[in-house]
Amino acid sequence: SEGKSTLLYLDDKEQRLNNRYKELDETGKKITGLLKENGELLKVENYDSDAWKNYVDYVDQMVLEGFRKIINCNLMFFLRETDSAQNPDPLFESQLQLQVIPTL
Repeated sequence: SEGKSTLLYLDDKEQRLNNRYKELDETGKKITGLLKENGELLKVENYDSDAWKNYVDYVDQMVLEGFRKIINCNLMFFLRETDSAQNPDPLFESQLQLQVIPTL
């Protein structure tokens, strides 16, 4: 690794999580908007109809499959990065502090 750190940088974890949650929320709103737009374009009169519910279920399944793929990709990344045979450089560093109570 030629002096470069391979450790994950977690100091900005909170900000990155907030950004990711915001992105997911915006994407969810966009999908909902597209469903409404499709309903209007298809001139859906009854959003409680079986046909429309089946369509929404189909879209939901596509979204869930996308989540499954993302989760699988992330898990595979961690498996690869924590396999010392494939990647000898550490991804994480842990530190342990012992505190004796009462002090000696």
